[in-house]
Amino acid sequence: MPLFPNGNGRRSLGNPIALEEVDALIRHVAEKGLDPNGQWIPDLQAARADWQATPEDTTKYAALLKCYTALTARTRPVSGRVLLDSENSDKHLKWLVYCTFILLLIATTHGVMRLWFQGATQLAGQPMWQALRFSLDFLNPFVWGALGSCVYLLKRLYDIATVQQFDAALFRGWWVRLVLGAVLGGVVVQIFEFTADQTAAGSELSKTAIAFLTGLGVRVVYGAFERTVQVLAEKMNLGTVHNGDDGTGDARTALAQKLAQIDADKDPEKYRALLELMNELSGRSTALTTETKA
Repeated sequence: MPLFPNGNGRRSLGNPIALEEVDALIRHVAEKGLDPNGQWIPDLQAARADWQATPEDTTKYAALLKCYTALTARTRPVSGRVLLDSENSDKHLKWLVYCTFILLLIATTHGVMRLWFQGATQLAGQPMWQALRFSLDFLNPFVWGALGSCVYLLKRLYDIATVQQFDAALFRGWWVRLVLGAVLGGVVVQIFEFTADQTAAGSELSKTAIAFLTGLGVRVVYGAFERTVQVLAEKMNLGTVHNGDDGTGDARTALAQKLAQIDADKDPEKYRALLELMNELSGRSTALTTETKA
């Protein structure tokens, strides 16, 4: 007799939890001493036994699901599925580990080839070898940026799995972090200026370090770029240009308020001067709006 109504022994749309998840959660709560008064585990064990005895009975499964949900609400973010995912985290992380080793192999190979190029003076004048060397030097920061992202992800996910909170359902898009690390690592190195005579091993090490640290701290570097863009936008007044305004709106409002306080009969010259200034500002704003739309 199957344990599940669908007969495959796995979670399905009608059965959102599996018995392995229930057992894992019971074991976790017992080991951590999270139910010292025996308020939740006995009910969950009884519901599990009842449903295991009659797996066709959906009412027994509903009772099991209710007890499991009540206990999960007290162990959040740990659940039975998360506990099983944490135990098998090495299987979920294997592709990330493979990528890390491949990138490390590429970076090491580049370092070895660079040392070989330095010793092979007879190849210095050959265009093909020069092109290969320059290509490897240009791609090196991208590789180290991606490698930095791999190290960050492995350390971060290992720490999560250590405290039994690794959720495989949330382990998505890790390759996006690698792409961001590679792109930012190469871009940051290109942004930093190096003089023409900086070709010694020390300068190359500094470029490598910058690329690796950039991949390691993608969020920090990207946040720095965002803040830089915001500062430049404020300095160049790009926000008002985007909105079709050159910043004269506040000035026109202030002039209109000032005109309302002036008696045109008593001080016609001042009134006329402020009116001409407001009209001039209005003309500038209209011209800017037309250019922006065009």
